Amino acid sequence: MSDEIDEMEEESEGKGKKKGMFIILGLINLLILVGGIGYYVYSTSSTDDVEPPVGSEQVEVVEETSEEVSSEEKVEEVIVLAEEPIYVQIGPVVANLNGADKYQYMQLTLSIMTHSENLAAILPKFEIKIKHLLQTQVRNVPEHELVTNAGINKLTKNIQSKLNRFLKDEGIDVKYVEELFLSDVIIE
Repeated sequence: MSDEIDEMEEESEGKGKKKGMFIILGLINLLILVGGIGYYVYSTSSTDDVEPPVGSEQVEVVEETSEEVSSEEKVEEVIVLAEEPIYVQIGPVVANLNGADKYQYMQLTLSIMTHSENLAAILPKFEIKIKHLLQTQVRNVPEHELVTNAGINKLTKNIQSKLNRFLKDEGIDVKYVEELFLSDVIIE
C-alpha cells in the first residue's frame, strides 16, 4: 500500500514540474510579444514624420547675424492659417485732437484682419504700444480731415504704415496683416 502511495506522489511531482515549465514558457512568450509590440509602436511614432496641420505654412526663421548662418542655425516655425479671417481688436483708444479753437477728442477702435493664428495670438501682447501708435497718428491728422471719409482713409493708411514698421522692428512678418479697419469712431 505504501508502494502505491509513493508511486502516486511521484506522478503528482512530475505533473507539477510540467505545469511549472508551461507557465514559465508562457511568460517568456508573453514578454517577447509585449516587447515586439512596444518596439513597433516606438519606431512608428517618431516626431520627425509629423505632418503640419492642414491649412498651415512652414516658414524658415533665420536670425540675422554678422556671420554667415549655417543650415543648423535655421529654425522652422509653422504658421497656422485659419480658414476664416480672424479679427483682433485694439482699443477703444481716446486721443486729443490738434485744434487751436477748442479741445476735442476722438475715440476709435482698430480691428486687424488676419488668417494667421500665430499673429492673432501675438498682437494682444503689443496692445499698449499699438494704442500709443494710434494716438500719435490721430494727433498728426488735422481735425477738419478727420470728419471726412478721405481723412479716415488717410489716417488708416498712416496707421498701417506705422504698424507695419513697428511689427517689422519686433520681428513679426507683416504679410499676414491683411487689412485694417477703424470702427466706433466718435469725435467730440
